[in-house]
Amino acid sequence: MQMSSLESSISKLISVTEASQISGLTTSFIRRLLRTGQIEGVKVGYSWLTTEEAIRDYLSKERRPGPKPTYTETDRRMKTTSLGRDFM
Repeated sequence: MQMSSLESSISKLISVTEASQISGLTTSFIRRLLRTGQIEGVKVGYSWLTTEEAIRDYLSKERRPGPKPTYTETDRRMKTTSLGRDFM
């Protein structure tokens, strides 16, 4: 007997606690991501369920909005040096 896609999807569901252990994110942050639709999931009663795939997809995306800085090696050295002096 072959599992339907619905049964297959249901068997892959994980709890927020499991998602937290996989991702290193807090359970409250994962719940917020689920509520806002940033991670796919379903709410069953009071509990949210998602998939490991949804968590891994979220983690693989760049999450900080806006343009990304481009640093040269010289810029990096200058920051390291100036930080070292500031704290001495």
